[in-house]
Amino acid sequence: MVAPGEAGLVSGILNSSRQIGGSLGLAALTTLAAAHTGAPTSGYALAFGVCAGVVTAGAVAVLALPKPRRDLAEGSASLAIRHVRKLQDTGPPAA
Repeated sequence: MVAPGEAGLVSGILNSSRQIGGSLGLAALTTLAAAHTGAPTSGYALAFGVCAGVVTAGAVAVLALPKPRRDLAEGSASLAIRHVRKLQDTGPPAA
């Protein structure tokens, strides 16, 4: 469980990661469809097939993996919050 005062921060991290993941996934599928030669729609059929395979693999992984312990889940959320706060205080690391 996340502390009520940190709920907004955790929500922002979750929403950002979903948006970035969706954008990268769509870019990869579009690249795959565009690179596939043949009939105009054959690239999209390949992209949809790959997408279906990824979704199926994800569903199998979710069902096969054990449930996380609550204390471990809370620890990982706290770690993410501490990391974001550190970045806010010190700025991003130098390249």
